[in-house]
Amino acid sequence: MKRYLFALMVTATACAQQAAPVHLTLNEAIDQALRQNRTLELARLEVSGKQREKDEARSHYFPQLSNESQASHITELQGVTLPKGALGNNTPVETVTVGQGASTSYLSRTMLNQPMTQLFKVHEGNKAAAAGVKVAEIELEDARDTVALKVRQVYYGVLIAQWKKHAAEQQLKASEASLQEAHDQVQRGEALDVSELESRASVLQARQDLLTEQLAISDTSLTLAYLLGLPVNTVFDLDETSANAAVDLPSRAEGIRRALTESPEVRSAKATVERARAGLAVARDAYIPDVTAYAHYNYQSGIPFLVHNFGAFGVAFHYELFDGGKREAELGKSRIQLRQAEVKLADVTAHIEAEANAAYDKVERMQGLAHLAEEVKQVRAEAARVKTKQVELHAALPSQQITAEAQLSSSTASAMEANLGLVLAQGELRKTLGLGQHE
Repeated sequence: MKRYLFALMVTATACAQQAAPVHLTLNEAIDQALRQNRTLELARLEVSGKQREKDEARSHYFPQLSNESQASHITELQGVTLPKGALGNNTPVETVTVGQGASTSYLSRTMLNQPMTQLFKVHEGNKAAAAGVKVAEIELEDARDTVALKVRQVYYGVLIAQWKKHAAEQQLKASEASLQEAHDQVQRGEALDVSELESRASVLQARQDLLTEQLAISDTSLTLAYLLGLPVNTVFDLDETSANAAVDLPSRAEGIRRALTESPEVRSAKATVERARAGLAVARDAYIPDVTAYAHYNYQSGIPFLVHNFGAFGVAFHYELFDGGKREAELGKSRIQLRQAEVKLADVTAHIEAEANAAYDKVERMQGLAHLAEEVKQVRAEAARVKTKQVELHAALPSQQITAEAQLSSSTASAMEANLGLVLAQGELRKTLGLGQHE
């Protein structure tokens, strides 16, 4: 029994610890996502992989040092026979057989090869690999901004859902108070039964709205936990004040000019053009003959007419006279890829310019919406104050005061949604302009 109670206490303690809310400001949430998000980890690995490819391409500049060794056994050797007297005077007095090496032989060759004309292709291949690294780094930077912006969206979504949940709770209280008043009026004969039914329907609708907002909080919290690399059952305690930080933006003309040069999409498209040009140069260099300088050092045992240790050096020439049109096809393919990259760059440039203008328009609209929502909130606050005074003077029903407070909570949630929507639109604009989310 004691063991059971102890295990139950441990389980309850663990559950309580697991349910402890995690307090996060917006910047803390973004920093944690940038450290732990799996999408960013994959992007970082992609950069590392492209860097290794660049290192591999760079290694082709240097001489290649290698060794080949072999051992072989011949089942039968012919040899050279010198018959008696075959060479005239002073020859052996009897037939002599001269062997040709040993049945088992060994050969080891150490080779040093230095590409020469191939360095043209190696140089262009290095330029293509460097452009590939640049593209991967730009994509990592863009992924970081995308994750940061997504964290902002979900962080704001949780805050907005919490305020809407609070407004729904207030509305439910107002509906329940109205239902009680309608029930009392029906009991006193001052109202028809239909008014109580309508009030009951309002209560049910308020409960449905509350459940909807609770589900919204759950969904957005799950998404936030996934972005931050935390357990999906994490409960968050988010800082509302950190979400309303001011965002600096350049003027429209300056922003569009910067977007056309600093936007990740534009820079990635430019790097892709560089890589395609290098690929075209590699395809052209395929027509250059391969000339390689080499030096060999050899050791042998059992091979006839060769000393044990000897060396050789020289220049090797290789040119493929006929390849069935392979080089021409690769050259044509490289030209097409370069043209595709150039068209993509022009398309991305035009798209970014249009997207930046649209983002500035959205920010202006959200500024007007946020201002209007704040005015509504102030009006609702004044209405709630008036209703409170009227209830104190018995000039209004308590349900009317609760309804006014619920409307104030709803307008507060709408004002927060508009303000956070403005900040989010500004963040989206910064991403479009290539400013990032932390500048």
